[in-house]
Order: sequence, then structure tokens, then C-alpha cells
Amino acid sequence: MNSSHQPLTEDLLGGPLSQVLFPDVYEKANYHLYPYFSRLNQQGKMELILIYKDIDEFSENEESQNQLEFSARESQWMVMLWAQLPGLEPIGYPFLFDTRYSAMREEARQLLAQGQVLIHYLAWEGNNLWYIYQENLSFQHQIEEGTRLFLYAYQFDDEILFEDEDLVEKTMNATELPTGYLEHEGLSIYLNYGALVTELGEEKAREKVMARAFQGIHNVKGAEYFLWVGDRKNNRLSITLTPGFCEEREHPLLPFFMFQPEFEKVKREKPGSFGDIPIVSVQEGILTFIEWNGG
Repeated sequence: MNSSHQPLTEDLLGGPLSQVLFPDVYEKANYHLYPYFSRLNQQGKMELILIYKDIDEFSENEESQNQLEFSARESQWMVMLWAQLPGLEPIGYPFLFDTRYSAMREEARQLLAQGQVLIHYLAWEGNNLWYIYQENLSFQHQIEEGTRLFLYAYQFDDEILFEDEDLVEKTMNATELPTGYLEHEGLSIYLNYGALVTELGEEKAREKVMARAFQGIHNVKGAEYFLWVGDRKNNRLSITLTPGFCEEREHPLLPFFMFQPEFEKVKREKPGSFGDIPIVSVQEGILTFIEWNGG
């Protein structure tokens, strides 16, 4: 996800922020309902920003011990920054990400992928914001919980998403595929398969990808759908479910890939136009493996 927002770097500490270089920070500081917000910078990193009314107010809070907590309600995924001063009740700063919107979903995914986040502390001095302090807060041990809650907000029911029921397995010959299947369109999941092979080796990389794909297939309900796997340029692999599933929120496979390091993007396309072939059909709990060239 691209952003034109300049990163707040260490060399800027102790001075006023340029209103020319950081117009987004000034805009949010002037018009935002709360004096804190998140932003995706030009380097693709998520940052948290806290703004104090003056330097004295920051000084009163600079000894606080901070930690993150994740929660979710309906489509809202929330990151709560708790600031604890000795002998006082903690103060909470909620950062909300509405998973109905693709930009916020990507920001949430990026934040979880980082496993840590820079918190920037700014304070007003006249008409300028002074960059006072930065803190690098790690939450590696909370990534699993944060991911689970994100998926909940993404409106995938946990009990269905991780269901472990058995599918009935069958086989069929490719000659039995319905007319026009090559024109099917779907949302392809792109993976950096080359990097995965380098890390795990060919066999284990293939097993990992297919295991996650088949986990997602458990959630496919209703009409007949087809699972496609195809090669792309630069050692990329695409996983597609057709027909339909052209929106991220309804794609049953996406939650099993989107937080993996090999995940790159999703793209609407016709896999048949790339020479891909469907390898599996799934319908109402029946998994049918498609045999090509006589199996």
C-alpha cells in the first residue's frame, strides 16, 4: 500500500515539524477529534502519534509505562495503547480500524506484520508541533491474539473459520468440467512462492500452501466452486477460487494467507487466461479432485 506521508525520523527530534513536509500531521492535529492517531508512512510502516497541548503536559506523562491491547467489536478492530503512571489509573488511547474498508484492513495487516510500532510524542509550541520523543513498542507475544481478533472483526465466525470437520472426497475427470469454466473470474491470492521455497524447500512449501488452501475450503458453502493454482512471473504463485468471491470480505481462503510473510496481494482475474487449471471442485461438503490427462 503506497503512502506519501513522510516518516518521522530520529534526526527530527527536539525541533519543530515542518508544516510543508508533514501536512497530514498538522491537519489531523488541528481537526482530529482526539489528540492521537495512526498513520502509514512513506516506508510502508505504521506509526502511532500522540499530541500534547504543550511540552509541560508531556513532561507530566513522560514516565508512563506503555503497552498495547487488542480488541474487536463487530467490524471494528481496536488497538488500545495503555499509558500507566505510577499510582494512577491507566489512560487508554484507542486506535480504531474499520475492517469494512480496504485501506484500514491493509493498515491493520501491516501493523500486525511489524510486531512492533514506533510511538511519536508531539507537543504544541505556538503554531508548531515539536517532536519531543519516540518509543519503539514491541508486541510480538500478542500477534496471535491480535490476528484472531482482526479475523473476528473481519466477520469470519471463529467457530466456522477454524472448523475441523471432514469433507467427503471424490475424483472426477477434467472432461466432466462444466462448459465455460475457463471464463470463470475470481479474486486471486498472490504469494511469493520463491521465498517460501528458499525458506522451507519445495516439498514443505507446497504442503504449507495447500494445507492453508484446504483449511479455507471448509468454509465454502452453496454452489459448486473451483480451486485453481497457477504460476506467475518472478516465482509467484496464485491461488484462486471461482466463480465469484471477487470481494475480499467474502473470500473464504484469504484469512488463511493474508498474515503470512509470503502473502503479497489480491487481484481480480480469470485464472484460465493464464493457463491455470482447476485442481479441486468443492460443493456442500464434497471435495472432488480433478484428474487431468486421464489422472
